[in-house]
Amino acid sequence: MFKSMAYPIFAVLVVLSVSKAFALDKSAVLNLHTPLGSSPTLESARWSARTAKGDDPMTISEKKACRDANLAECPTFTDLQLGSVFFLEPDLILTTLHGFKDYMRARLAIEPTFKNVQVPVTIYADGGRIVFGNQPNDFARITPLLDAAQTSVENDSLDSDLENDLAYVRLSRPIGKPVTVSRDTLSVGQSVTAIGYTNDDQTHANYFRGEVVQKPSDSPCKTSEAGYRKIQYASYSNESGMSGAPVINAAGEVIGVHLGNCASQGARYSLFMPISEILP
Repeated sequence: MFKSMAYPIFAVLVVLSVSKAFALDKSAVLNLHTPLGSSPTLESARWSARTAKGDDPMTISEKKACRDANLAECPTFTDLQLGSVFFLEPDLILTTLHGFKDYMRARLAIEPTFKNVQVPVTIYADGGRIVFGNQPNDFARITPLLDAAQTSVENDSLDSDLENDLAYVRLSRPIGKPVTVSRDTLSVGQSVTAIGYTNDDQTHANYFRGEVVQKPSDSPCKTSEAGYRKIQYASYSNESGMSGAPVINAAGEVIGVHLGNCASQGARYSLFMPISEILP
């Protein structure tokens, strides 16, 4: 899907000198709002999707009505999930999946298609200006990176299956500035910075600085054993709303995607998936 070596970088990111280090321009990080919840008609079907087998409470006529009305618009939404995103291509986002999980479960209850699913999103630039989702033909399609993600969504277990919590989102028009990524091996003590939006400040991206730390040995910490081996632990502050934020090195290159946080032996860690584990 994403041809990392063949695709040309369309824009060179502006970098700012900070104490002999470099920081990614905040304008390269955008604020994503995705819908939560569903209509009463779909509520029971949503929850039955956990089992994926068994009796489907939706009638054939209800399913047909949803299809005829356009599956992407079938659920009605009552709340928003916030997240932070960055672009690999001008129309391709790499972000976390959990912000879409309720919508995806509603979709699975109607039709068991999990890849290339059309989803409604609104994207805000730094400063709060809407840059996507404000035009009649704006739409996005989401594809989870791993096939195992479908089981995590059906079981509502992405919070404890962080290794599955990543997806590509392809927009119907290009709006983004592609970042420069690094697949270099990371080391304990290396300085890293997450750039993301928080629930307390949805209009301005913020920098959260820290370093790569030693993984705790007592617990996989919200991942499987395989995920534990892939995911990196860091000391930067974690705030709600940062899911999907880029994690950068001192050169301003994106080295990972922020997933969440966990506590172990009285210490709290921020977790991110290294780019080297995502892109070939």
